Amino acid sequence: MKTVDILRDKIVQGKKKIDEYPLTMDKGTTKVRDEYHRSAIVYRNKFVKAEKKEMEIKRKNVQNLISEKVKELLPIDISEEIKEQEEELKYLEKIIFYCNENRNIAEKLGFSPYFMCLFDKEELDLETANKCILDLLNLFQQYSIFLTYKDFSYSLSCQLYMKSFFENMESDDFFIKMKSIYEEIYWDCPNLLTHIRLSFYNTLLLYRKQLEIVCLEKEKSFFDSGLSNENIKNVYYQKKSQYLEKMRTNLHFNFQKFLNGEFKISDYLEDSAIRKEYFFSFLLDEDKEKFSFNKEHFEDIFLSLYWTIEELEGYYQFLPLLNELLKLYKERSSFKGQLSSKLKEIEKEEKVRKKLIAEYKNIQKSVFLRNRKKDKLRLLQQNINQQIEKLSSLYQQCIILRMQDFILNKLNDGSTYLDLFRIADSNQDYLRFFFSKQNLSSNEIENMIHKFFLFCYAPHHSFLNKITVISDYSIASMICEKYRIFHIALHENELLAENLLNLKEKVLFILRVWDLSSSNISIEDIQLLIEAINLCQAN
Repeated sequence: MKTVDILRDKIVQGKKKIDEYPLTMDKGTTKVRDEYHRSAIVYRNKFVKAEKKEMEIKRKNVQNLISEKVKELLPIDISEEIKEQEEELKYLEKIIFYCNENRNIAEKLGFSPYFMCLFDKEELDLETANKCILDLLNLFQQYSIFLTYKDFSYSLSCQLYMKSFFENMESDDFFIKMKSIYEEIYWDCPNLLTHIRLSFYNTLLLYRKQLEIVCLEKEKSFFDSGLSNENIKNVYYQKKSQYLEKMRTNLHFNFQKFLNGEFKISDYLEDSAIRKEYFFSFLLDEDKEKFSFNKEHFEDIFLSLYWTIEELEGYYQFLPLLNELLKLYKERSSFKGQLSSKLKEIEKEEKVRKKLIAEYKNIQKSVFLRNRKKDKLRLLQQNINQQIEKLSSLYQQCIILRMQDFILNKLNDGSTYLDLFRIADSNQDYLRFFFSKQNLSSNEIENMIHKFFLFCYAPHHSFLNKITVISDYSIASMICEKYRIFHIALHENELLAENLLNLKEKVLFILRVWDLSSSNISIEDIQLLIEAINLCQAN
């Protein structure tokens, strides 16, 4: 006999035993009936007390049996498998990012975010700037470039600060000492961080050939495993699709949402008003009398609609960027020759900077001249600061001009919105300046750029890779028309940015209903499991 049957029988026998002594009797005098009642109570209490301890043990046994059965029936937790997939996807994303031929070495080798960090802006404090400088020094060192203060000769103030920086790097009160040094230099050079940033950038240009060799070696190592530039994206799309589908349909994750109340079981029962309302909302008027969606016929269509909504969410998020890029595309004919002209101007202005610094150093060498030409030195310092500010502006203009140059030379009227987005992703320095206008912090900008990269290389693009840069379509209208052909009712207002999340949840709900119907666990099973779990936890 099974343990459960034994326990059930024990409960039945116990009840019979108690029932042998009813608490009242009909015959006899009042005194006899009262005495009987008292003795029955004594008997029952004695029996219950004797049984209570044993029954408590039995209760715990039953609870353990329920817990074990629940564990057997619970959907399998595939978190470790998911983590492995995520690590593999990150590696493939790194390859796609790195092997983009349009991306410069500062981007590929990780310098660009630090250069952006050193821009003078309200949120930047000295400690953060110094940490950024340390990170940059370590990054150069990672590529076997060991810098000293002599490498920071972009300006005299820059070299003076970096000399103290290297001298105090190992000091316990490093940040305090550097704050003091910064304050000493500030009034002679208020734009010191700009000097340091441009010094790092010019150091990168100085070691460009060495860093290009590093890039080639890295690229070769990526493709030693059999991957290639030709197939990497297809491999990534396939694995990302599998991962996203596994995440969407994973029974364990969905069960946890039922368990914590995020999903309401009552909504998913067949006669649920919510369930009927969601399905009904997608029916065309001519189909409403049938009130039926055939899972086998409509499942792929709803899944396609879900990915279209995901794409539309990204489209809305990056629409301001798209509008700016489309504007640049329309103006592309005016960009010809601007980048090369600006680079020549930078070359010319860099010579002016070097000349000013050389003149300053010549005066400084002589004690006689240094004492007699203090005003001249102050003027030269001011001119150097102004010259470097001018150069900073020119370098910043080059970032915009590189984006314009990409658009001019790599796109045409047959190019799509997705082509335009991917060209922007190739020039993430441009993205940093664009997103900085939205009052985002440095970390928020980097997160946004990464999100944009993932959006550009999402595996399920349905319209961005088809609409050309010269098109003038209503995307919402086109989506409605497309799904009407498949007998799915959509309205343009549902596809507005502010309504999209609600529509997405409805589609996901329907897909979830179908997923459960084809799984080995029904919504009724989930309900029973949750009741069992709650029962065990309550006891």
